Amino acid sequence: MEIWQGDRIPLYAPLLWEHELTAALCKAIALGALSEERAMGALERLLSLGVRCISPDVALHRTAVQLANQLAPLVAYDAQYLAVAMRLGADFWTADRRLVERVRAAG
Repeated sequence: MEIWQGDRIPLYAPLLWEHELTAALCKAIALGALSEERAMGALERLLSLGVRCISPDVALHRTAVQLANQLAPLVAYDAQYLAVAMRLGADFWTADRRLVERVRAAG
């Protein structure tokens, strides 16, 4: 993340990013992997990255549905991230290797 910040490369995500972030931190607390205090610190740091959230619209949802179908099995929220990258002509970054392989295979 420091590279993106240092080079002033904007970060984009679908609006659901904030919800997924919150859900992941709540799960980590429930599993005992993080204390509430550490989760709150992580939440603050991640939200301070300045990720620009893209609100969904009909066209974005349609693209996500098409991508989920083309790259099956692909869950809707992963398709939303990919749809945002496609809309913006931006690089798509993910730690999900299976998703990367499916996208590459599809061309």
